[in-house]
Amino acid sequence: MNEQRLSGSELPPGVRPDQPEALLNDAPLSAIPSPPDSLAGLPSETPVEPATNGTDLGIGFDDTANEMPADPVEAQDLQNRYTDAELLGRSFPVQRAIHELGTRSIKVWQGLKAKVHNAIDTPGKVIRQFAYNRAKSSYDRVEKRLNEAHDLRLRQRRQVSFDRAKDRLDSRSASLDERVSRMRDRTSVVHENAENRRQQFTEKLIGQRQYALARKEVRHQLRSDGANRHEVKAILAEIPNDMLDRIGKVSSVAETSRRKYAEVQKFEQKATSRQASIAEQIATTETRAQTYVSTINQAEAEIKQIRDKTMLISEQNAQNIQAKLADLKDNDPEYDILINQLQQEEQNLATYRSQLTYLDNVVANNRLNHSRAAARLAGLHQLHSEHQSKLTYAKEQVGTHKQRYATHKSILDQAVNSALNPEPERNND
Repeated sequence: MNEQRLSGSELPPGVRPDQPEALLNDAPLSAIPSPPDSLAGLPSETPVEPATNGTDLGIGFDDTANEMPADPVEAQDLQNRYTDAELLGRSFPVQRAIHELGTRSIKVWQGLKAKVHNAIDTPGKVIRQFAYNRAKSSYDRVEKRLNEAHDLRLRQRRQVSFDRAKDRLDSRSASLDERVSRMRDRTSVVHENAENRRQQFTEKLIGQRQYALARKEVRHQLRSDGANRHEVKAILAEIPNDMLDRIGKVSSVAETSRRKYAEVQKFEQKATSRQASIAEQIATTETRAQTYVSTINQAEAEIKQIRDKTMLISEQNAQNIQAKLADLKDNDPEYDILINQLQQEEQNLATYRSQLTYLDNVVANNRLNHSRAAARLAGLHQLHSEHQSKLTYAKEQVGTHKQRYATHKSILDQAVNSALNPEPERNND
C-alpha cells in the first residue's frame, strides 16, 4: 500500500550495485622522534600521568581499491562502487520510515501466522517423530538379528525382514523431514519476504533519486547556458530515457563520492586539530620539565652553600665562643656578651637546618614532578606517533577521494554533454 502511495510516476529502471565497496589497506605507520635526551635516565617505575584525553580518534574510512573507469559507458563498474545505502544516503526519510513501519507490521503478522500454522502442525510432527523412533528401533533390532545369522537360508529370510524395516524407516524419516522442513521454512520465509520488500523499495527509491538527479544535472547545465524554463522542459522531454538513466547512475555515484570526500575532509581536519593539540601539550610539558630541573639545580646549589660554607662558619664561631667562655668566670662582664653571641649562633644553626629541610623537600618534590612530567611526555610522544599515522592516512584518503570525485564529476559532465549534444545520425546512402 505504501509503495503505491509513494511510487509517483514510472521511472526508468536502474541496475543496483551487487557488491559493497572494497576497503583500502591501512597505511604504514610513520616514526616520531623520541623524547629529548635531557629527560633520559629518569626512573622508569614512576607512575605515568594520564596524557590529556589520550583517546583514539577512531577515524574510519570507506574506500575502494580501484579507480573509476574513464569511460562513462562502463555502468556496471560504476554501480559496484557503492552499496545501496551509500547511494541512497539520507534521501526520502519519511517514505523510508513509513515503509519500514509497514514492513515490520507485515513481518509481525506473517510471523504470527507462521507460528499458528506451526502449532497446528506440531501434533503431526510429534506423531511422525514417534513413528520414526519406533521404525528406527525396529530397524536396529532386525539389523542385529541379520548380523547374527550365519546360515544362508536363515540369512535370506531375515534379509527380507530387514528390507521391509529399512523401507519403513526411510518412509518415516522422509515424512518427518518434510514436516520439519515445512515448519522451518515458514519462519525463514517471513524474514526473506521482509528483506525482499526492503530491497525492492530501496531499488525503487534509488531509481527515483537517480531520475531526479539526472533531470537536475541537465537542468543546471541548460540554465548555465542561458535556457529558460520552457526550453529546459522541452529539451528534457526530448532526451531519451536511456540517456537519463545513464546520467542518473553516474550522477548518483558522483554525489556519493562528493559526500565521501566531505566526510574524509572533516576527519582530516579533526586529526590535524588533535595533532596540533598534542604537540602543544608536548611543548608545555617539556617547558614544565625544564622548570623542574632548574628548580632542582638551584635548590641543590643553595643546599651545598649552606652545608659547605654557611653552617661551617656558624659552627666554628660557636666553638670559638664556647672556648672563650671556658676561660671566663661567671661574673666577668664579657661573659654575658659571649652568651648572647652563642645563643645567636645556635639560632642561626637552627635556621640553617630548617632551611636545609625545606630545600630537601623542594628537591624531592621537584624530582617527583619531573619524573611524572617525563612519563607524561613519553605518553604524549607515543600518542603523537599514533595520531601522526592516522593523520597521514587521513591526508592520503583526502587525496584519493578528491581524485575519485573529480573523476566521477568528469564522467558526469561527459554524460550530460553527450545527452545535450547527440551525434547526428549518418545516412547510409
